[in-house]
Amino acid sequence: MSRIFEIGSRLERPASATGSVRAGDLRPLRVVSVSSNKGGVGKTSIATNLAVYLRALREDLPILMLGFDEQPMIDRMFAIAAGVRGETTVDALRRGSLDGAIALGQYGVHFVPSSPDMFELKHEIRDPFYLRGVLAATDWTGLVIIDTKSDFEILTRNALAASDLAIVVVKDHASLIEAQRVFDLLEDWRMPPTRARILLSLVDRRVKFREGQERDILALLVSEIRELGLPVFDTFLARSPKVEALTTNPQGRALSILHGAAGSLVDKQMCHLAHDVLDALALAGLASRAAPTSRPTILLEALTPRAALALPSQPLRLEHFPVRIGRLDPDVANDVSIPDHRPWHVSKRHAELIERDGRVGVIDLGSRLGTLVDGHALGGGSDRGPRFFEEDGGRLVLGNARSPFAFAVKIVGSPRRGPSAL
Repeated sequence: MSRIFEIGSRLERPASATGSVRAGDLRPLRVVSVSSNKGGVGKTSIATNLAVYLRALREDLPILMLGFDEQPMIDRMFAIAAGVRGETTVDALRRGSLDGAIALGQYGVHFVPSSPDMFELKHEIRDPFYLRGVLAATDWTGLVIIDTKSDFEILTRNALAASDLAIVVVKDHASLIEAQRVFDLLEDWRMPPTRARILLSLVDRRVKFREGQERDILALLVSEIRELGLPVFDTFLARSPKVEALTTNPQGRALSILHGAAGSLVDKQMCHLAHDVLDALALAGLASRAAPTSRPTILLEALTPRAALALPSQPLRLEHFPVRIGRLDPDVANDVSIPDHRPWHVSKRHAELIERDGRVGVIDLGSRLGTLVDGHALGGGSDRGPRFFEEDGGRLVLGNARSPFAFAVKIVGSPRRGPSAL
């Protein structure tokens, strides 16, 4: 316990009224916490599955999973061999560093084994900024995801204080009221409210209302969140009996949504969430390998009449990444919006152009008909990618081979590399 007090006494508090990062906080890692003061909102499932999806999207980015709950969900999801345990989260926190306790787990995600004695730390840790000191003393480069307890006590506050992004999970009125406390706490710490963002979870849109403009529970909650002025993710997670069943099987393991419910609505929603988290954290500078000094530019040219009508200019110049492409829809924000009509060829969130180490590639975002990259099929129930173009570009088709939305992708300023599929 003395080690805990020693680290806590050395740690500085945030001093900026705007929440800007001080020199001592320039860490080679980012921290995401998943929080809810109310149980039964799917918090742990979101945290563990987010780790899997982020690892799948960014294979160059190390992911470390921590759990501040006594439940062994993290071990059931990530432990490669049952019953093999080293140091636990409690051991590492008491020692003041996670080094030596981190294990490589399933799906390429690292984790620290959970402990049934987490509750003991509530009586030992007094400083809400203690965890920041532990992470600073840990030799880890990449992303840390923390599954908090379903409370608002000291361990949860430590996770929030250490986070670059806190995902606050809400499924109903009661959890929304509790979520407000997170934003109040950030204000007390003089941190900007954008350090946290609400995620609507376990939403059942079959719940309808007879009166008012908000005719279902999703619209009602979104309306109330906006009225409170709180940040919220564009995507939400639907209730799914199939997903809930992934934690119960004869093997006693917890299966990931990506592998156990591929192609489901929640699978697509988790993919969208993972992209949004990456965007919010701006992780381009983390764990990059031989990144080029300048990023390539894309020139998107139409190859068909309907594709030409979809572009605001010919060619369309794109100089930022990722570039989200989808069907024109007032409820969806895409970088390139494609006017389409029935029978649909383009999904609302169809595909994404990404850049990795100077290469330009395509990820299908769970579209119905898929995407063709130089004739290679992505999505539509098959491999989502990424699939990378050759150095000068290639051909992109939104939909199947009969789709009228075909484009030439020309890449300018990219280092010379060959084609690759991961």
